[in-house]
Formats: sequence, structure tokens, C-alpha cells
Amino acid sequence: MKKILFIIIICFSFLIAFQKANAQTQQFTACDADINQSGFVDVSDYTDLTSVFFTNGAAKPRADINRNNFVDISDYLILTQHFFLSCTTATPIPGFTPTTNFNTLAPQSIQNASNLTYENVRISNPNGPCFTATNVQNITFKNSKIGPCLGHGISINGGNNIKIDNTEITQLSQTPIQALQLGIFIQNSQNVKIYRNKIDYNPSGIRITNSQFVNVRFNSMGNFKGPIRTNFANGNGILFERVTGGASDISCNTIINDNPQAFTEDNINVLASHGVDAEGARIGVYGNRITGGSQSEYSSGIVIGDIGGSNVTAKDNIVVNTGQIGIAIAGGDKMKAINNIVYSDQRPNGNSGMYTWDQEINGVRYGCSNINLQGNKVNFTNAQGINQDWTGYINLGGCSNIILNDNNFKDPSITINSVYNDIAYCHNATLIE
Repeated sequence: MKKILFIIIICFSFLIAFQKANAQTQQFTACDADINQSGFVDVSDYTDLTSVFFTNGAAKPRADINRNNFVDISDYLILTQHFFLSCTTATPIPGFTPTTNFNTLAPQSIQNASNLTYENVRISNPNGPCFTATNVQNITFKNSKIGPCLGHGISINGGNNIKIDNTEITQLSQTPIQALQLGIFIQNSQNVKIYRNKIDYNPSGIRITNSQFVNVRFNSMGNFKGPIRTNFANGNGILFERVTGGASDISCNTIINDNPQAFTEDNINVLASHGVDAEGARIGVYGNRITGGSQSEYSSGIVIGDIGGSNVTAKDNIVVNTGQIGIAIAGGDKMKAINNIVYSDQRPNGNSGMYTWDQEINGVRYGCSNINLQGNKVNFTNAQGINQDWTGYINLGGCSNIILNDNNFKDPSITINSVYNDIAYCHNATLIE
């Protein structure tokens, strides 16, 4: 009897061990979108990582999983599969997907046109801009490549229902210093969607002027060449200039400046723009991931309220080592900075993680009132190597009714690796239409 009982116990133990081993090898394949440009795999949506297997036969130890739930795979050539105990179904974050087959198209200059789609095309122009359009509607670019160009990549003045999606715009050539060169330049337009594009190594990125109902989302950008100061709109990543109306936003873009020759001024700037004081109708700068500044003494991560404006919110952004400033409220009424992360180690032009200021430009101040900073986390070392609350945030004066709530302006938990933190907002499937 004891022998039979012993055999039953052994068999039962073996069955439990088998079931446990089988559970540990349950396979879940990670989406390609989980692998970012810096060679990290986002595993924040998995409850328990057991092992990662690579084509070279090596398995990364658990020590490579940092506190922000990322696995460093930068020293492996190809990631083949993941094994997890369980996996949730979080929506992958969209992004640019390269297109390899194009039809060559001559430079375009169109007027008074509608219902045009440019898909899988390549446009370059060594003697001028690549695409210009005036008074157009229902224009779509998709899965295309623009550049090199001598001038703007895509320029539209007076457009309605414009969509630029999954298109690479790069290598705009340098022209005389007074010239303005942009990957995308939209003026006097409405209902504009700029999604999932790759825009880099250009004097500037995206500029939207005198327009409304504009959404700039999930773009990959960086290394803007300038020049700056001769024309302040050069050297910017994404510039909203006099954008009005509700529901315009700059969301979930990744901006990386890792070229020492970059001359970026403001990675994101919302200038003289006015949202609507209602839920979901403010102009939003949401969930952007920005790393790296430039040799410019004026470089910054995000600036809102430049030359005034109203009802603009910067929320859930991650800003790392962007130079002089992380996030600035430079004026305006009813401006908000909420739940942002700002980090900088010592940089030659480092000044402050965040500031509020009724900024004076050419002797004119545009007003600064009803400012709200809430839930922000900052760890900022300035050019002198000082890291204090006042290098995390400084009030430079002129603003009335500043509300500070639940901020930590000297937070040692914020490190350079914070740039890899997951941004839950950007998993929202409704952000891509």
C-alpha cells in the first residue's frame, strides 16, 4: 500500500512539474512595434518575463531587465521570439514602417485641385521644392519618400482635408541662411492629419501656420540642422504657429537628436496658438518622447505659450537631455503642464528643467496668467553641475495665479533610462483614424 501511495505521489508531482514547465514555455510573440529604435524591447505589458531567445543561441539574463520594464537587446542581431507566462492585449503603439518599392514622380506644383492620392511615390528635386500645392482639398500622401529637395519637402497653402501618412521626408539641401526649409509646411489649412512619418536630417521638421483642426501623431523625427536665429522657425521639430480651435494636438511623436552637428532650437513649440477651454478641446502636447538637444544655446524640449496663446496642455511627455530647458511655459492664459518627466545630466547649455515666465520679445510682453503645473517629475542638473529644486523649476516672473500641485522638482528616481518609460496614452487605438 505504501509503495502504491509513493508511486501515486511521484506521478502527481511529475504532473504538476510538467504543467508548470509547460506554462513557463507558453509562447507569446511580441509585436514589432514593441522594439524601439534604441534596441530595447518593451515588456511592460507582460506580467512575468521568463526568458528571451535569440538567433545566436544566447539568452539574456534577467539583469538586463531594468526597472522600467525594458529588455536591452542592442548587442543581439535579430530577436526571434519571446516566452512569457502571460500576456495582455495592449494596443501596440503605431509608428513609421519603411516602404521599399516606389514609382518615381517628377516634382509637383499644383493649384485648385482635389481628390488626389500619392501612394508609393518618390519625389526628389535638386533645384527646388519637391511638392507644393495651393487651394487644394482631399490630398493624401501615403507610403512614399520625399527628398532630397532644395527647399520644402511638402508645402500646402490653403488646404482642406490633408493627410500625410507613413512617408519619409529627408535630406533637404541647405540653401542660403535666410531660407526656411521644412519637411512639412502647412499654411491656412484645416483638417490636417500628419501620422507615422519619418522626418529627419532636415533644417526643420513640421510647421503648421494659421490653421485649425490639426493632428500630428506618431511621427519619428530628429537631428534638425537649422540654421537658427536668422529665422526663428528654422531648427524646430514641430511648430504650431497661430493654430486655433479645438482638438488640435501634437501627440506620441518620438524626437531623437543624437547627431552632435544637430542645431535644434525647440523640439516642440506651440506659439501664439489658442485652444478652447473645454474638455477635449484644448490644444494638446501629449505623450511625446524627446531625447537629445543640440549645440544651440537655446535648445529646449517643449515650449508652450510662446508669444502668448491660451488653453494649451503639455501632458505625459518624456523629455531627456534637451539642452537649455526641458519644458517651458513662456506666457499665455490657462496653460497646463501635467504629469511630465524631465531629466538632464550636466550639459554645457543646461539651465532649468521647467520654467514659467511672461517672456519679453522685442520689448513686448504677451501676458501670462492662470498657469497649472501638476504631477511633474524632474531631475535636472544645470551647466554648473548643480541639481536642486530650483534647477528643476524656476519662476522667472510676470505670471499671475500659478498653481503648483504634487510636483517633484528634484526626483532622483528619474534617470536617463526614463526615456524608455511606457506612455500609456499612446496605446489608444482611436488616435489613428
